[in-house]
Amino acid sequence: MATGLEIGKSAILNNIQYAGYLIGKDHHQASRVPRTHAAQKLAIVFVDICGPMDIKSLLSDVAYFCIFVDSKTHFTWVYCLRMKDKIHAA
Repeated sequence: MATGLEIGKSAILNNIQYAGYLIGKDHHQASRVPRTHAAQKLAIVFVDICGPMDIKSLLSDVAYFCIFVDSKTHFTWVYCLRMKDKIHAA
């Protein structure tokens, strides 16, 4: 076992080169709060939009896509969008 090895916030501050590695290896306690899911379909829907893509679609001029995920069923919808402001039409 190594002696004198200090891993913690002070080691991260002293050795910036490995700071990202040490932070990534840091362990956290699991949350004791249970996850809450929706009681019925479509009660909670998560939405995310991604884009613009560097390479647009070959079939159409799609630069963005939008994802909708139902919390209860985990059913997922994906919509392709030409412009970001068309999210309300999806």
